[in-house]
Amino acid sequence: MNQSKTRTKAYKIATLMILLFLIMGTSIHAADIQSPITAIDILLEPDATMVKNATAANQRLRGNYSKGFSLDETHRPHITTLQRYVKTADLDKVYEALGKVLAVENPSAWKLKAYKYYYIPYEGL
Repeated sequence: MNQSKTRTKAYKIATLMILLFLIMGTSIHAADIQSPITAIDILLEPDATMVKNATAANQRLRGNYSKGFSLDETHRPHITTLQRYVKTADLDKVYEALGKVLAVENPSAWKLKAYKYYYIPYEGL
């Protein structure tokens, strides 16, 4: 995929995620603080090839910094597109908003390519 198409796809993904964020709402009011909340993580799960490559890259990165994050069966590689807290009562709205995004885009058809690895060692790990 050429750089122009990659950039267009990135803008499209960003636009869809912003749309989802706006549809869901961006603030919690003081009266809502007593409402139960749920943490959500809308993510893309990679195929087996990407998992294998991510695991190998993780092992190489941990060779440079052994205290770094380790991928395993409970910590799988993925791409988070949106992570936030929502009012539990609004979960149906979240599903509806996500449905609108998925009605115009098919993430499972996307061809993604990792082009570099980056990490920042943190003394507190």
